[in-house]
Amino acid sequence: HDAAWNRRLPRRAAAMAACGLSGLSASLCCVVMAATYVGSLYLLPRRLTKLHRDHPAHVRGRFVAVTVASAAAAALYAAVATPTCAGAPTVAAALGIVRDGSFAAAVSASVLTLAVYLGPLAVSALSFVVAADARPGNRSEQWRAELADDWDLRRTRLEQPGAVEVDLRNLLVGPLSEEVVFRACMLPLLLEAGWSRGRACVLSPLFFGVAHLHHLKRRVADEGVPVRDALLSTAFQFAYTTLFGVYTAFVYARTGKLSAAFACHAVCNFMGLPDLSFLAASDALPWLDRRERYVHAALHERSTFLLVLHVVGIVLFSVLLGRLTSPAYFASPLWLGGDAAVR
Repeated sequence: HDAAWNRRLPRRAAAMAACGLSGLSASLCCVVMAATYVGSLYLLPRRLTKLHRDHPAHVRGRFVAVTVASAAAAALYAAVATPTCAGAPTVAAALGIVRDGSFAAAVSASVLTLAVYLGPLAVSALSFVVAADARPGNRSEQWRAELADDWDLRRTRLEQPGAVEVDLRNLLVGPLSEEVVFRACMLPLLLEAGWSRGRACVLSPLFFGVAHLHHLKRRVADEGVPVRDALLSTAFQFAYTTLFGVYTAFVYARTGKLSAAFACHAVCNFMGLPDLSFLAASDALPWLDRRERYVHAALHERSTFLLVLHVVGIVLFSVLLGRLTSPAYFASPLWLGGDAAVR
């Protein structure tokens, strides 16, 4: 009777019957992954850790550390997980490392993330136009001169020791390694253990947020920041990294593609937190030079319009969130379960 009943079960239900990973075991694995990732940064030789975190040698050492930690997390997932229990046909599929749809997922995630930055993008564009208009010559000459100066500033910065390594850390190695560990390895484990998609997307980023608490030590011991200020700064960082983690976990689960989560992370790191200083009058920002004060005054005059664009960006992001992360389009095994795995 039991055998006959099992034969009538859908394929996903039959596979799930053999899944024995508990929620506690999955959570412990996530703790080990997070601890290994953060701990790897402190296992570097003393000659590197005593250097500033942006020193090129220290940054390159961290590249090696997080690469090893990411590989260890993937190996741990492969050792303890049964991908079909999370709806994925293979370990690679569970980790979002697939060819089909990855480029489209990265583009969709980038567009979606940039939507929420509509306001900051407008501020940057307006700043460029105002600064260019202050130059002599016609519009074409003004824009060419402004672009040339902007390029010279960027090139000069990249020529500084460690600048290239810092950019690689912020835009490539950091986002990729963190998404491998905190999204690709953790989310399928928690889903396999029976967590709902909503619970996994909301709670798994806590591991990501907690992993950033070690910056408290850096702020106090290395940078000399007062403890109270360091606590406030670290608490704020915990809050926004956790919220950001919810977003990327949702995008990863919906698309099933590591490239999408990576794109979200890289774009956010590139754009940074929105700068709302245009709301303040120039007199409140005495450190601005003459040219910056001129540009800021123009931004402040249009502060209401710019603030509206910030709100519009958030609304646009909300409208596009479901459309640009369609599980059906991307055939996400983590969202569709066995339906995607058996196609």
